[in-house]
Amino acid sequence: MLLSATDHELVWLGAGAVSLGALVGYFLSRSVGLPSMSDDIGDWLNLLGLAAVACEALVLICWIARSAPRLASPRLAVGRLVH
Repeated sequence: MLLSATDHELVWLGAGAVSLGALVGYFLSRSVGLPSMSDDIGDWLNLLGLAAVACEALVLICWIARSAPRLASPRLAVGRLVH
């Protein structure tokens, strides 16, 4: 919701962190399992899970694409923070 209202670096950082956490949780739950949740082990092709992975990956791709020019040019990043 905040991503549609603002283009602030911390909002993108939070969205990227949440998406990365969701992806890590998905892969852990499907591979070694999570405590008290072993019924998802091996269920890699669950349609809802794949849709969630696609959405989380899209958020990460957008965050990386948005942040790449700022990371490549520190002078541009400093100028962005001042304004």
